[in-house]
Parts: sequence; C-alpha cells; structure tokens
Amino acid sequence: MSEGNIEQLRRAYSAWERGDWAGQVRLAPDVHCSWQVPEGHAEARGSQETERNFREFLRQWSSFRVEAREFVEIDENSILVVTHSHATGKHSGVETESTIFHAWVFRGDEAVEWHSYFDCDGALEAAGLSE
Repeated sequence: MSEGNIEQLRRAYSAWERGDWAGQVRLAPDVHCSWQVPEGHAEARGSQETERNFREFLRQWSSFRVEAREFVEIDENSILVVTHSHATGKHSGVETESTIFHAWVFRGDEAVEWHSYFDCDGALEAAGLSE
C-alpha cells in the first residue's frame, strides 16, 4: 500500500472532522462512488458527478462532520476507513450520529472507488473487495 494514500486519507478525514470538505482526496476522472440510502444504494460516476452529488448531500445538513476511527489496509490499493458521523438536519434540527464504513480503492495516488455504507460488508462488497 502506498503510504501516500493512507496519509492523503488521514489529511482528508482530519479536515472533514473540522467540516472542511474542499477537495481533500484526489479523485480519478472515472471514479465510481456508491452510498447507502433507505431504498438500497445510490451511485455516481466520474469526479464531477461525485463532487456534485456530495455537495447536494451536504446541503441537507446544517452541520455534518466525519471522524475517522480506524484505517484498515485491505490490500496494496485498498483501504477501509471506519468513521463516526455527526450531523444536524437543516430543516428538522434533528441530530444524528452513526458509524459508517468507507471503502477506498486507489490507482496510483487517485481514488477510483469510494463506497460509503452503514455496514462493513456492504462497503467492501460495493468496492469488489469481499470474499
């Protein structure tokens, strides 16, 4: 595993914990992302669509931050990040906390996969990393 990618993620999650979401991880132009929603999962393809969907997601919260709890090297190109999120709904004012699993796959120093699920197996499966 490139230590550079682990450090890239550590810096990104450190910024995200402070609510700084600006371009922290280098996304490949052909990045594939998915995330868990009540109906199953949603997807984005390409860095522009991914960034647009992420900005739309953030708009629904008056505050949202993610704290990395653990970085697990899966293989030389893949990292699982166990996170804890803290959010407050913009319109409802409801505060939520949850554990979320992020599976990252890199090609060189660019992320080509990012999958965010409430269960570890779902994140790994989405990234093609499950057994």
